[in-house]
Amino acid sequence: MDAMKKPRFLALDLEIVSRTRPSALIDEMDGKALVLFAGRTPNGYLTVIQSGDTSRRAPAAMAKLRQLITSLGRKGRRQYDKADHRDFSFGYEASDPLPCEAKLAETVVAEIGKLNGRVSVVVYGRQAPKKTPVARQDA
Repeated sequence: MDAMKKPRFLALDLEIVSRTRPSALIDEMDGKALVLFAGRTPNGYLTVIQSGDTSRRAPAAMAKLRQLITSLGRKGRRQYDKADHRDFSFGYEASDPLPCEAKLAETVVAEIGKLNGRVSVVVYGRQAPKKTPVARQDA
């Protein structure tokens, strides 16, 4: 049986759900990371932060987010710690339509545990190449 192909790492998002808007946390992260969304949802306030790491490697993206979280000021860290959920969502693109497997290093999982976070992995289907329109010639 052929080995499963590895999916391609796309990005790491930190999804924080809290009862109140984590203003200090958002302010401290803004400019150091990408704040993709900050707003009210039916489950409370959702803040989605992406590390902005361009290495395209999950451990490097996790290291950058860990550094940002551990360097938060008192108010920002309190808001992070009081959040209802802290989900570290790893996004991958499948290499082909066959099953694929994404493995996270033990160090990455341990870092998330130290930050009281949860792990989620999203594998997106492979994008079909865009077709170039062919000019139609009438006879």
